[in-house]
Amino acid sequence: MTTISTLDLAQRWLAEDKDPKTRAQIEGLVASGNEEQLELLLRTPIEFGTAGLRARMEAGYSRLNQLTVISASQGLSAYAERTVPHALERGVVIGHDHRHNSHVFARLTARAFLDRGFR
Repeated sequence: MTTISTLDLAQRWLAEDKDPKTRAQIEGLVASGNEEQLELLLRTPIEFGTAGLRARMEAGYSRLNQLTVISASQGLSAYAERTVPHALERGVVIGHDHRHNSHVFARLTARAFLDRGFR
């Protein structure tokens, strides 16, 4: 089994991430050669637990950010479509509160569900 290098993980992140703030964080770590921090942020994906997605808000697959919210939302929408009768027609309700980035994450989640055909 071949393990992807830390720098290759960083390049993959940069190819996928559209958020200037989190891109800059990874670009800075690559430029400084901080492979230890890159490894911490990029190697292990964030987990969805009983309280939802919980992690620090910063760049990386192991953290809470726009890219991980989009990924989780795409997975959840696919799961709902497969397992909930008439899910696309029934639609979903997505809420947010006043916590940092909540409204941004809600919009990204809505986009993932709309792109899949939900009402």
